[in-house]
Amino acid sequence: MKARIILLVTALALAAQVASAQIKIGVKGGVLINSLHLNSDIGHDLTSSDNRAGFTAGIILDARLPVVGLGIEGNALYARRATKIDEYSESLSRDYLTFPINLKYRISLPVVGKWVAPFVTTGPEFSFQINKKDESKWPGIDTNTMTCTWNVGFGVEVMSHVQIHASYGLGLTRSIKFDKDIFSDEARGKDNYWSVTAAYLF
Repeated sequence: MKARIILLVTALALAAQVASAQIKIGVKGGVLINSLHLNSDIGHDLTSSDNRAGFTAGIILDARLPVVGLGIEGNALYARRATKIDEYSESLSRDYLTFPINLKYRISLPVVGKWVAPFVTTGPEFSFQINKKDESKWPGIDTNTMTCTWNVGFGVEVMSHVQIHASYGLGLTRSIKFDKDIFSDEARGKDNYWSVTAAYLF
């Protein structure tokens, strides 16, 4: 009973913080550099570092909480991740709707803090694949329609409107599986990727 009361009080306190937050909405876009982390030795021979570049674009919601420096950042983005598989001539491109949710901490700087504010971020990202893989181009490869990653990043905000942000996403769930009947091993891969984005807050 005490635990439920504590959870309820915590939830109400967080809701009050969010309700009194300063909220801005903006647009965001940038590049992704994707790589697969594979769980088997043969898996490392299947992929190449070439053709890994993708892109992302969408909207950002930035909420500054009353706690000094603390905020929450929500995103709704379209993202393309590309992977070059040596067995095939074309890169495997996967399109996603992604929803990164980050806790953000702005670092207050003396003198220039009103114009330039560095920040760090961390939080989960939920991705839902929206394109269907062409079996005729990439037989023996199965893609997961929903994946989850954990992001850690840093950036800088200029004049309270422009944000430049770099982050690394560590895959938590499987995104690709290679059929052992074709590749002689059942390799599984998780997406790990760097993203560099620019956002403008209205």
